[in-house]
Amino acid sequence: MQLGLRLKVMERIQTVPQLYQALSSKEYTAELTRTMKPETPMHPARTEQSGQGREHLLSLKGLLAGILILLSVLILLTLWGIVSSKEEQTPSSEPSSEAASSEEMKPQNLVPNFVGIDYEQIKNNREYTSMYLFRAVLEYSDTVPSGQIIRQEPEAGEVMENGEVIQIVVSQGPEKVEMPKIVGASQDKAIEILSSRGLVASCFMVVNDGSYATGCVVSASEEEGAMVTVGTVITGDLEAVPSVHTPAYAATEPTTPETPPECSTEPEYDTN
Repeated sequence: MQLGLRLKVMERIQTVPQLYQALSSKEYTAELTRTMKPETPMHPARTEQSGQGREHLLSLKGLLAGILILLSVLILLTLWGIVSSKEEQTPSSEPSSEAASSEEMKPQNLVPNFVGIDYEQIKNNREYTSMYLFRAVLEYSDTVPSGQIIRQEPEAGEVMENGEVIQIVVSQGPEKVEMPKIVGASQDKAIEILSSRGLVASCFMVVNDGSYATGCVVSASEEEGAMVTVGTVITGDLEAVPSVHTPAYAATEPTTPETPPECSTEPEYDTN
């Protein structure tokens, strides 16, 4: 090999006979024997110790890797729990803050007692009209004067915010109806007419001069067309049976009294 690698070209092997001669020389044989000689094997005990050391090192590396993986999983779980808890708390905190701000923006007041007060006074009171909205309903009342408040909703003392609605019931006073025409009607018909309008009939017999038939209404305590409170007692005068007088000089000649006109069952009156 050395002959083939010499620096000088003239000294290198250039032909096949030269190569054959070089390969069969003693120098090449000794060099080939030396290179092909097996190396001395390592001591068995040292080999076993090195193998055990490697196994122990590998086991330590595996243990450390497992610990690192476990710690990574625990850290990820902790971070995930913190993030999820913040997401759950964020929606609930926003409405509470909005509710608190709305409560601060809308002052609350105690509802006054309006019962018994004239409705016109409330409408002209700027303090009340700026704080509340009033919705009035009219209602007849025999005890509360017209124009005064009978009741309210919500009641006095309850808490309300500015701008809310208060329902109030305003008295119209006693209910009144127009007095119908009953003069000339029979007793039964007059009672029927008065009852249909919420009036109470009270009839009395009066002396009959023959102008009306017996049992007809000749007068009433209220004039026709007047506004009368519902429940008022209307007194009517009825014609009694006419008296029959016979003169003394005509005792031998009995006389027959004239038949009085019959009572009208359908007098001209307004039933509305």
